[in-house]
Amino acid sequence: MGREDLRPDTPVYPVSRLVLMIKTSLEYTFPEVRVRGEISNFLRYSSGHLYFDLKDDQGKIRCVMFRSQADRVSFPPKDGDAVVVRGRVSLYEKRGDTQLIVEEMVSEGLGNLFLRFEALKKRLQEEGLFSQERKRPLPPFPRSIGLVTSPQGAVVMDILRILARRHKGLRILIYPAKVQGEGAAQSLVEGVEAFNRRGDVEVIILARGGGSIEDLWPFNEEIVARAVASSKIPTLSAVGHETDFTICDFAADLRASTPSAAAELVVQRGDLLEERLLALEEKAHRLLSLRITSLGALTAQLLSSPPFRDFPLRLQRLCMEAEEFEERLLAPLKGKTEKRREALNLLLERLSAYHPLRYLGREKLRLESLENRLLRPLPGQRTALARRVELLQQRLLSLFPAALSKRRLSLEALSGRLEDLSYRRVLERGFALALKEGRPLLDASEARAGDPLRIVLSRGELIAEVKKIKEETLGQEG
Repeated sequence: MGREDLRPDTPVYPVSRLVLMIKTSLEYTFPEVRVRGEISNFLRYSSGHLYFDLKDDQGKIRCVMFRSQADRVSFPPKDGDAVVVRGRVSLYEKRGDTQLIVEEMVSEGLGNLFLRFEALKKRLQEEGLFSQERKRPLPPFPRSIGLVTSPQGAVVMDILRILARRHKGLRILIYPAKVQGEGAAQSLVEGVEAFNRRGDVEVIILARGGGSIEDLWPFNEEIVARAVASSKIPTLSAVGHETDFTICDFAADLRASTPSAAAELVVQRGDLLEERLLALEEKAHRLLSLRITSLGALTAQLLSSPPFRDFPLRLQRLCMEAEEFEERLLAPLKGKTEKRREALNLLLERLSAYHPLRYLGREKLRLESLENRLLRPLPGQRTALARRVELLQQRLLSLFPAALSKRRLSLEALSGRLEDLSYRRVLERGFALALKEGRPLLDASEARAGDPLRIVLSRGELIAEVKKIKEETLGQEG
């Protein structure tokens, strides 16, 4: 085929440009894939990188796993192993070979965990549990933080150290939870619920160090995701390393790449805040000063303008016009006011004649005149009244001794009867008076075993305690 056979509108690419375009297309189309297959041609170089083929009955792809990811594989891979890998498709430009850059590898048995992970992630995502609309921002300046993690290990110490350095007055509460193995998922749920019941923390951090997918699996359980999503307190998930993702990360309000990063995210540095406040204060002073200067210049300009310069004269003129208007309004009312005042004075004069004090004064004089007339009896009447008073006095004096003697005899008789009825006479006949709290007991049911009693006798008293209660009366005893 000669040169003249090529279509003139077909571009001609250098090999390197074409290879780069294919590589870019592959990496864009397959940013992350999970592949199941069997390892063959396995090589581990002295650098720590792994090179191998991943194949099945109908295909094969070249794979490379760099040392940083290879060190985290939980088993020694070898030829013939059935594995599931996660990675991205790329192109090795020097040979033009398509290859899979592997970031994670698990044995075939663990591949089922990946499938469970993806199925649960998809179901909860469709349910809206991971929606950005329901995620809340963390409080900018929390005063109290709840930490759900294992109380042992480097993770909790790193978090405490960073938090103490960034904010010395911060209150940190730790819920000691299991973060690996059987019962760990329920322990994490209980930690989140415990802090929600307390209500005195502003952020909850769920933290754990790195590990295999089996180690991190409690953070992939549905009960943990639902507990984190339903928390009334904002949550921060800090599980594993930067490349580790769990269901808890998607359900939480915010994910941190590492536990240390979580401590830095949740609390801002105090010195940086102080510097920012000082800068804002300086800016505010500068803006306020400029504003005052600008307003001062504007005020001076306004005061020097004709409307403000003539303002005092205009104000005086307006005051004079107001006074004239007031006089015109009040002139018609002055005549009517004088007439009303004269009529009111006449009414007051008429009413004063019937004032209660004047009426009482007249009646008082009239009563005094009648009293003087009544207190002036005739001489004969005065003598007769004096004799009558004297006779009554003599009669009273003659009747008084006999009445007094009769009353004395009656009183002595009553006194004797009262003395016979006195409880002292009853006590002298051999009876006793039982008192409970100063009150006489009339019925045995009013007392209880152990009650203290005061027994009053004819001579002296006894202090007793109730041992037994019998409610039968004397007449019923046999």
